[in-house]
Amino acid sequence: MEDVFNFNMPAVEDVIPPGDLAHAGIVQAVPVLAIRRYDERQGCNLAHRYEAGEVQGTPNEYGGCYFYAGGGCKMNGNAQRDACLFHLGEDADPWRRLRRNALLRMPDGSTCITTRQDAFTIAADLGAVVVGAVRVSEAG
Repeated sequence: MEDVFNFNMPAVEDVIPPGDLAHAGIVQAVPVLAIRRYDERQGCNLAHRYEAGEVQGTPNEYGGCYFYAGGGCKMNGNAQRDACLFHLGEDADPWRRLRRNALLRMPDGSTCITTRQDAFTIAADLGAVVVGAVRVSEAG
């Protein structure tokens, strides 16, 4: 019988033997997990920047994209099957999937995508900013 509760769990790819991390106060064996990388097929950088209000989403901004011109986009799933987000209405399912995520800008200018619920924690750990987020300070 298949274990349906562990279908999405990362695999253990190695184990650090007991005592090897004693200098860090860890004396038991520690599993090393093979974490699946984030599936970036949730919209391109430009679509995330549009959603965050950084760009207007005009044809002169996305018209030069090879995938936009071809109609399909590998960043939205499968270039042969899935449309570029800019070919779709903003209420389409791919835009809703994109909104579950947030674009982070690293200190070196590079970007990455993570889940919206974890974005601020991850950004703080990386010294990154959440693109489109507005800092709210307490009124005193």
